[in-house]
Amino acid sequence: MDFFRFPGEVRNMVYRALLVYPDNAILISYERQLSGSIKLTFYDRAFGRRNFLEPAVLRLNKQARLEASPVLYSQNHFDLRNVDEFNMAKDRRCEYMLSFFASIIGRDNAGLIRHVTVQFPHVPEHNGCILSASWLTERSNIPRLLASDYGCVETVEMALGEHGEVQGLGIDNAKEVDQGLALIDTQLRSMPSLKNIVANVFMKDYMHYGLVDFVTASLRDGMVSRGWTLVTKWHFGDAPVPRMARRRRLARVVKTGGLFSRR
Repeated sequence: MDFFRFPGEVRNMVYRALLVYPDNAILISYERQLSGSIKLTFYDRAFGRRNFLEPAVLRLNKQARLEASPVLYSQNHFDLRNVDEFNMAKDRRCEYMLSFFASIIGRDNAGLIRHVTVQFPHVPEHNGCILSASWLTERSNIPRLLASDYGCVETVEMALGEHGEVQGLGIDNAKEVDQGLALIDTQLRSMPSLKNIVANVFMKDYMHYGLVDFVTASLRDGMVSRGWTLVTKWHFGDAPVPRMARRRRLARVVKTGGLFSRR
């Protein structure tokens, strides 16, 4: 039976089953083929899953591509922080991925995306200052790229403290930090479609030192006062771990007499 003779509602159910991943944000990895083409891989770092989507359905024919593309791009959460270019600073890696991904999938498809995670724009730490309005104006292109290439985004998530990059914020920098936050907020809210700004604040369990929070209270207060949503996430080891997996791992450490035994 011809698939396209089914009602549109049925076809959309099939597309959602093949192309929507509700469990977590989708990371994008890419590989340059010998032929010069680019192979994209969708994966979930937290659960270790790869190739859980079936984008091949987009290549079935023109009608399938037109019907399925809005499902793939508008109903998934894409993490565009770029995990491949390790020779770049984190800000630059995210900027590269924002431009690269939009060029690969096309500006029309990039305009369908509603939910993204990007790197929190920040100054490479110097003398305790991690935000600078002047530096962000001159060098950080993440909000500008979002506004120009992903103009229909409704939710922007940003990761803070995942690698300790906002540790050690000094009181003397409070004014500069507030100005930096104000600039990021203004740039992001220039997108008419934007509804939510979410800051994923990472805390990390160190085997010897216990729980460490890299994001200071003043930085949290500045984000909350601007209407951002703060979500606490956890690191255990080198990668984020879901809450239940973290609890199971902690339980194994306690049971086996590991280096720390907080119950």
